[in-house]
Amino acid sequence: MSRKQSRELAFKLLYQLAFNGGEVLNDESLKLVTDEKVDTVEMEYIRTLCNHVQTNKETIDAHIERLSSGFKLDRMFSVDITVLRLALAEILYMPTPNVVVVDTCLTIAKKYSTDKSSGFVNGILATFLKEQDGK
Repeated sequence: MSRKQSRELAFKLLYQLAFNGGEVLNDESLKLVTDEKVDTVEMEYIRTLCNHVQTNKETIDAHIERLSSGFKLDRMFSVDITVLRLALAEILYMPTPNVVVVDTCLTIAKKYSTDKSSGFVNGILATFLKEQDGK
């Protein structure tokens, strides 16, 4: 399983969590989102990424709302929120090149959300990264 596929699997697990609550990673939740065998290294990566999203959700959501030009989270598509949470968690808390994170998250937004979602997600992430570069 590639790292890109692992990010997509983390997205699916986080999206599922948004609706069902409970644990992110257990055998049952994993079976609902993939038939693939996930190796130990990738499982640890997925678990770490999902944990960063859950642990830092308030901080991440505050960034999303601040950068979304007055849109509250309850007015955004849940897929877009999940993609943004995933991207910001990885950018903020994991040693991954930002361009890789953004590229993968835009692909996920295009695949699972509306035609305009990738532009929205890209705008939020580009603004966030510009702010980070200025610090």
